[in-house]
Amino acid sequence: QGAHPNNSNDQVLLLNFVPELNKVDVSPDQEDIFMLRKVIMAEDMERARVEFIFVIDRSGSMDGKRIENLKRALLKFFESLPRNCFFNIVSFGSTASLYKPHSVQYSPESLREVQEWIGTINADMGGTEVLTALQMASTLPILHGYPRTVLVLTDGDVFNPDEVIRHVIEHSKKTRVCTVGIGHGSSEYLVKNIAKAGRCTSEFVFDSEDIGEKVLYMIKAA
Repeated sequence: QGAHPNNSNDQVLLLNFVPELNKVDVSPDQEDIFMLRKVIMAEDMERARVEFIFVIDRSGSMDGKRIENLKRALLKFFESLPRNCFFNIVSFGSTASLYKPHSVQYSPESLREVQEWIGTINADMGGTEVLTALQMASTLPILHGYPRTVLVLTDGDVFNPDEVIRHVIEHSKKTRVCTVGIGHGSSEYLVKNIAKAGRCTSEFVFDSEDIGEKVLYMIKAA
């Protein structure tokens, strides 16, 4: 919206309508055009240069179905990542730990290695100190040309949600933060407001749901 160049009292509103290709009915002779567009979109995803840092909850409350759901989600995430990205993982409970000292480039070899590592994780890290994990993620060097996206997966509530949200806001110019709340015990206030502060999106997956179904949406949103 802006002023007309010849009359400062007039207002001009520009509307841009973008169709959602998956919801458009097309005739057979248009199918090839739409398929080409989808291929181009997929190729753009493949070329995306992003650094993904997964902040994963391994506290005691994640034991059982939740940690298994988390592991399936991580495997699906890594299968869906752009081939031109870097990644790392921060595990947290009462403390936090890095998967690697520095983010690693996505490759067939690094994919196999992280898939094997995911198979070994358990809900054995105590409490739910997500702030410590986010602070650890923030200490990783920024990779030039690879915008950083953090994906937080947690089932818990925390005693200091506003402090967590404030930390995300302080780093929001350089880091986007998306969230997935796992199970009925996850804090809606925390999960939604972290994502809002981090200029990203949030999702909730309950114990009866398969978290993997929402993975592709989260990757595209990131």
